[in-house]
Amino acid sequence: MEETLRRGSREAALLVTRGGSPWMNLAIEEALVVKSGEWGVPLARVWIQGPAVVVGYSLPFCSEADCRLARLLGVPVVRRFTGGGAVYHDWGNLNLALAVPRRLGVEALLSLGTGAMLEALRLLGVRAWVENEGDIVVGGCKVSGSAAGVKVRSSLYHATLLVDTDSGLVRRLTPGRPERVERGEVTPAKYRPCSLRELGFEASIDGAVRALVTAAERAMGALRPASRDELQELLALASRLCREKYSTAKYTLDPGEARCEEPETIEYPEAPGIAVGADEEYGGVRSP
Repeated sequence: MEETLRRGSREAALLVTRGGSPWMNLAIEEALVVKSGEWGVPLARVWIQGPAVVVGYSLPFCSEADCRLARLLGVPVVRRFTGGGAVYHDWGNLNLALAVPRRLGVEALLSLGTGAMLEALRLLGVRAWVENEGDIVVGGCKVSGSAAGVKVRSSLYHATLLVDTDSGLVRRLTPGRPERVERGEVTPAKYRPCSLRELGFEASIDGAVRALVTAAERAMGALRPASRDELQELLALASRLCREKYSTAKYTLDPGEARCEEPETIEYPEAPGIAVGADEEYGGVRSP
């Protein structure tokens, strides 16, 4: 797979971001796959943001999310352009996106992305496996959920990684559809989220960032920082998508709350600094 991605493509570029609004961050995810196809360049992004519930393209907002609770807590409920179920983001959760300038099948995309996520966890000393095609499971709990999207000239895999998030809050905000487990459609882990820290691992956000970047390089080849011109072009497209698409009633539960705030771009690896109080331990996770 790695050689297939490298052939005919310029060196892959990396973007690491912190903060920004959920509407803008989802617009950036779509901009990544569009620009990857236009430029013929694989693009990787590792990012973190404040609280948000993110639902798949085909789901009604409240089918897997407790919209009443989300509104009560002031947590935006937003829609991504890829499929799949509902996931929760906050400052204890990391996100990985891999965009490739190829039209790949969903199975190949999930293989690429879950392979990278498993490698990142291996680097962190965590034994994990895949269930339900795109869920990464540790000890019977889901620590990562993923989705894939295919455009005409490019493809995107993106996923969460629960490093230090309160799984009780995740379960309340995204209760899912337990009847799918009863029907045998998915395994129980699908709706049993846990963070690495709750599983007994001493998790560091910045250590996990470094592991994700290393795993992305092993999947996509050497990564260079995205250039200033690339960032400007990417964010210009994302800003337009945020205003014209992700701020509308089709893509957000409460359009009046939508705003297109850009995230901070983090210089990597010179200044990982994606989390406050970053440590310098590479692994960032110690087995219990």
